[in-house]
Amino acid sequence: MADLNSAISRLEEVTSRLLRFEAKLGQSAVPVAPAAAPSSAARPSAPNGSAPTPATGGSAAEVAAYEKLLSEQLQPFMTAAAAVGGEVHEASKLADKAFKEQRTVLLVAAKAKQPPPEQMQSILQPVAEPMMAASALADNRRSAVFQQNKVLAEALQALSWLAYTGPSCGMHTPAQHISESWNSAEFYANKLLKEFRGVDENQVNWVKGLKELYTALQKFVSANYPMGLKWNPSGTSNIAEAVAAATAASPAAATAPSAAVSKGPTPAVRATGAPKGPPPPAPPPPPGLKDMLLKERPGAAAAVSNGNSNGGPGGAGMADLLAALNKGSAVTSGLRKVTDDMKAKNRTDRSGVVPTGPAAAKPAAPRSASQAATGPPRFELEQERKWVIENQVGHQELIVNIKDPKQSVYIYNCSGSVVQVKGKCNAISVDKCKKTGVVYENVIAACEMVNCSSIQVQCTGAAPTMSIDKCDGVQLYIPAALAAHPDFQVRQAVLLSAVYPGDMQVQTCASDADKAVT
Repeated sequence: MADLNSAISRLEEVTSRLLRFEAKLGQSAVPVAPAAAPSSAARPSAPNGSAPTPATGGSAAEVAAYEKLLSEQLQPFMTAAAAVGGEVHEASKLADKAFKEQRTVLLVAAKAKQPPPEQMQSILQPVAEPMMAASALADNRRSAVFQQNKVLAEALQALSWLAYTGPSCGMHTPAQHISESWNSAEFYANKLLKEFRGVDENQVNWVKGLKELYTALQKFVSANYPMGLKWNPSGTSNIAEAVAAATAASPAAATAPSAAVSKGPTPAVRATGAPKGPPPPAPPPPPGLKDMLLKERPGAAAAVSNGNSNGGPGGAGMADLLAALNKGSAVTSGLRKVTDDMKAKNRTDRSGVVPTGPAAAKPAAPRSASQAATGPPRFELEQERKWVIENQVGHQELIVNIKDPKQSVYIYNCSGSVVQVKGKCNAISVDKCKKTGVVYENVIAACEMVNCSSIQVQCTGAAPTMSIDKCDGVQLYIPAALAAHPDFQVRQAVLLSAVYPGDMQVQTCASDADKAVT
């Protein structure tokens, strides 16, 4: 028993000596208890003797979740954009750049303290550049991919959630802001789906990929940044250093596509601190201008010879001006007098009598048909509802194919043209047309003619009402279906004739009557 107590005492003494030795070395090579945590000696030291990077409060998990979003949502979207190709692919590169620059902003927030507003603007500038470029592309309504550009421009506004700083900043919460931005973009996205479903599946996949991308972005922001960006309170205050480190760590630094897209203005380049060059100098004066001025102002010659051509203080030009002002009422003594023979009433060449005979002024030449229309010609469908045909001259085959009965047709300021409306439309309006023919099939509401002259209108189907107002020389061709019960609303019309089946014509003159219905 004594030997056992002695062995235990010796073991305790050895253990205490080892603990004291460990304390001197500052290491934990020998664990004291099985439940003890791993010592700091087991951790790998930072390269080149630098201190290890401090923890960022879970930012690594958030950035990893965002990188997962880029790989699972952004990459399939860009693959669908590449399948569409053309301007859609080039415009989609703006979304690719904006999402990759957003990753850089998240890395900066993980490494730095919250900056002041002016520095925050410079941090968000790389994200704002592709957003502005997409908006510039969407402003071109004549583009063949206007709907696609509009979807991208409206959807990219969702990335401005990065600027949310609290309830008092004037914005909705980040997740709600992303949802509202996509709702604006979805209006145009549904148009694309309606147009290309069953026609071009690449376009449909592009729209679906964009929707899945923003749905995933809303879930990511709602889970990780519900109240805006999370800044590192123990991070660095040097924002430039944090931006440089985040840019170097971001894959967008090496693969960011150019924001320049064909037929769109180039976005503002990130400021580099270099001053802009001076503006170009003004062009030289035209030859002979100096001599002409010297002849008109003899007093200026002395000023030019004295090196004071601008007439400054002390120059001969200013001195002459002051001397002339000091003359008082005598300043007008140098003016020429108007004699009687100079007066218009005494001049024989300006008697005011209109000459007759061969000396009479030639009448103005009549305007040709090509000069009748003013403004550029138009033939387009506005907002999927209204066909606009304007300023067409001498076109005999203007064909409008109606696909939706809700669409209407508006014909304005056409001359010497023929318009054919095929299909069933809501209404037809003919305004300020001359020597124009209109042939249509079916109209739901009415066919109106206003301020027209010498026009012909033929209905091959059905039209409940025909309205004629302030027209001169209108010839209507009525189908058999409307011959029994025609409904005309006529107001201030001259030389109106209606042709029924069997060559029966009815003529009426309602120029003096305020209202006449036949």
